[in-house]
Amino acid sequence: MPLETIQVSPAVYRTVINWAKADDITPNQVIERLLVWQSTHSPKPVEATLEVRYRKVRQELQAFEQQRPSLLKEYQGQYIAMHQGQVIDHDVDLRVLHQRVFARLKHTPVLLKRVTAEPERELVFRSPRFERSEA
Repeated sequence: MPLETIQVSPAVYRTVINWAKADDITPNQVIERLLVWQSTHSPKPVEATLEVRYRKVRQELQAFEQQRPSLLKEYQGQYIAMHQGQVIDHDVDLRVLHQRVFARLKHTPVLLKRVTAEPERELVFRSPRFERSEA
């Protein structure tokens, strides 16, 4: 495998050399350890995180729809918080419910939805977009 050369500042170079000496390893091993640590400890890309959250909410919506008849009997007109297919809290005030759920689960995706007999309307917002004509 051919070796590649990268340029780093003198301060970075000294840091890598000092870490290598302190751990009695080579500078390459220091870099490899840093890369492994970074890959396991750095935040995931935003797109991947959002996709996981959207998938979770879609699953909760499916559970909500499957349970709608029983939910209507107990919670009609109220807002429910659904997590892992189970109602974990409910309230007539969405804001109060949200605050309680956030206090317990922080940023965990949870479905907050009003229990009604009819499905909510889906609103589609279209934004204007100008396109260049090739005429």
